[in-house]
Amino acid sequence: MKNVFTRKDFSKGVCILLCVMGVSIFFMVGGLTVLKLRIYSTVVHGESMEKTLTNETKMLLIRSDLRPIKRGDIVSVKAYDSQLGDFHYLKRIIALPNEEIVIKGKKIFINGHLLEEPYAFFSREPIDDYTFKLKSDEYFIMGDNRCDSEDSRYIGPVRKDSIISVALTYKKK
Repeated sequence: MKNVFTRKDFSKGVCILLCVMGVSIFFMVGGLTVLKLRIYSTVVHGESMEKTLTNETKMLLIRSDLRPIKRGDIVSVKAYDSQLGDFHYLKRIIALPNEEIVIKGKKIFINGHLLEEPYAFFSREPIDDYTFKLKSDEYFIMGDNRCDSEDSRYIGPVRKDSIISVALTYKKK
């Protein structure tokens, strides 16, 4: 590499320009790759996922069709509100397609088996009493802050095509 700078047929300015262009192209290709994969970051607003995610938690998400959706995943779900228009909200996958979910107070049963939920947070004693049988393209989502979350208990199961992305990682503020 040292010979390139000492040869007379290339000036230092041309070499520096070529290096800058090469680095720029490298970063543009990398940026386009990230955009194509639809890996993106977001910041959490709201309390429905506390204690796991608090206000201003930074998250990295990936498009949901690039990664299988599993129970326990935190997902971004597309919704519509007449005042807000389209928006996304974060919830946890509790039940998968074709499963039956029964909720009795703090306990959740999936196909008759108690679901262990170390992430669930209750600010008061819940009075939930629900039973849902999911279809082949439906998921049951809930916020970790169970007493302060509008989720599938109120809006019903969400379809797979409403799940936009899956959390890869998060960092609390």
